[in-house]
Amino acid sequence: MPDRLNRLSPEQRAKLAKLLAARKRKQQTRKLTIAPRPDRDSYPLSLQQEQLWLIDQLEPGNPAYNINAAVRILGPLAPSILRESFRRVLDRHEVLRAWFDASEGWPRQSISDSVELDIPRVDLRELSPEAREAEFQRLAEDMAGTRFDLSQSPLMRAALARMDEHEHIFLLTMHHIIADGWSMGVLVKELVSIYEALAAGREPDLPPLPIQYADYAWWQRQWLEGEDYGRQLAFWKEQMTPLPPPLQLPTDYPRPPAPRYEGLHHEFLIPKALVGRMQTLAREQSATLFSVLMAGFKTLLARYTHQDDIVVGAPVANRPYAELESLLGYFVNPLPMRTDLGDDPTFLELLAREREGNQAAFEHQAVPFENIVQAVQPQRSLAHSPLFQTLFVLQNTPRRLEARNVRFEPLTLESGTVKFDLTLTVEEDAGGLRCWLGYRTDLFHPETVARMARNFVTLLEDAMARPEERISRLRMLDEAQVGELAVLGVGEEYAVFSVQYSVVELFERQAAQRPDAVAILAPDELMREEPRALTYAELDARANQLAHALIARGVGPETRVGVMLPRSPEQII
Repeated sequence: MPDRLNRLSPEQRAKLAKLLAARKRKQQTRKLTIAPRPDRDSYPLSLQQEQLWLIDQLEPGNPAYNINAAVRILGPLAPSILRESFRRVLDRHEVLRAWFDASEGWPRQSISDSVELDIPRVDLRELSPEAREAEFQRLAEDMAGTRFDLSQSPLMRAALARMDEHEHIFLLTMHHIIADGWSMGVLVKELVSIYEALAAGREPDLPPLPIQYADYAWWQRQWLEGEDYGRQLAFWKEQMTPLPPPLQLPTDYPRPPAPRYEGLHHEFLIPKALVGRMQTLAREQSATLFSVLMAGFKTLLARYTHQDDIVVGAPVANRPYAELESLLGYFVNPLPMRTDLGDDPTFLELLAREREGNQAAFEHQAVPFENIVQAVQPQRSLAHSPLFQTLFVLQNTPRRLEARNVRFEPLTLESGTVKFDLTLTVEEDAGGLRCWLGYRTDLFHPETVARMARNFVTLLEDAMARPEERISRLRMLDEAQVGELAVLGVGEEYAVFSVQYSVVELFERQAAQRPDAVAILAPDELMREEPRALTYAELDARANQLAHALIARGVGPETRVGVMLPRSPEQII
């Protein structure tokens, strides 16, 4: 079939494309599940939009609720055609022209007939490569940090940076209230399709949209009053009751009373060979790559926290009907994915639990997250996100689109903001799985997160090699990390992290086996030539002396003892 298509002339291909588009429109009309709203002059908000509007009243313009996109454009780009193509996308989707205000204290959505979006052009060609990259990063960060006034349309900003003669980067920042990650993919596809048509001197032939986002919002309001909603909500109440305690990740800094949403991302790769073994295991167990990755991520979290009731958020596209697939708007819905790891299952057993639990969650994905929160009624705290504190995202976005000798490649940019303690984002890549571990910088140091990423890849490697091993026995340290610990005197026997031993027990074993090895090496306060050194035997003896002195003063197990000392050997004792 591909060979026959290649032999078609451009005119025949265009005719075939029109026929296929007409058939698709006919199928969509026949299968239409969500009908246009009866009142065309009314623009109801979806539950997701309403929640974001309420959040904006508490934290006006918080850039944590921006979504950002960047597209590298390679080839002889015509900026004027790109601008016209984007204008047509704005005309096509009502939600891109939306603005929000309050009517009698409650949000009201309005749609502008048309909007003019300025797309400033920034020429960076004259700068050195280093200065060009720095200036582009500054521009991208400024865009990502844009503060939107929800009462002003359009709720987006755009810019076109010229990096070289035939290289541009198109930057776009939108408020989450009008779009989500899936929407960005739809927008880029439509932008490229319209650009290709206009550059060829013809009118674009995108199929008309059967409904608009406000039609979905109206339908959702009706659905929330039906039996199906009640059944799905009952599932989540049972699934999340009683609610486990928040995930206690070992942080580098004390948890502040309220998050600042400032964050960074650590990028790493799951190699292609390992991905192949993960896909093979998924097929053998009638599971998905999503379930394998989620099982590995929850194992990592359980090993770091010593908790066995793990809840991880997972955003779903929440577009179950064909007429929603081509819409822009805020559909995505984060689901709390809960798993019990209490009996130290094997990785295969855990994967089976993930497969069943994920399938059940996806079957009940239409309930808005805030409605789940209201039904479960967790104890609210500004310090923690409700229901879950970590997020897992598996993205399937197009990596390359072509149009009239111009190539469009989506880019991943650092936004400088995060919403959760940790967010693992995974995206398919030619070399394997490209991953980003996002983290709050008020909680974690970059080195800690980089180590977590290494632990995650090593854990997956061992899980694929020994899927019948219990998760507490899976290795998390790679050979380089084991070597580093061996140099420090820990030895390979204890280098593999295990929940079986506490730090105190590991120390006592080392003190018994190598009492004369140096345990502490620190500069002396008096600036002598040689630093102070304590062996494991000396450190053990000093610690025991202090312990007995505390016991004599009534200190027992679980008693809190304050320590006020500078960083020194005495603090370790």
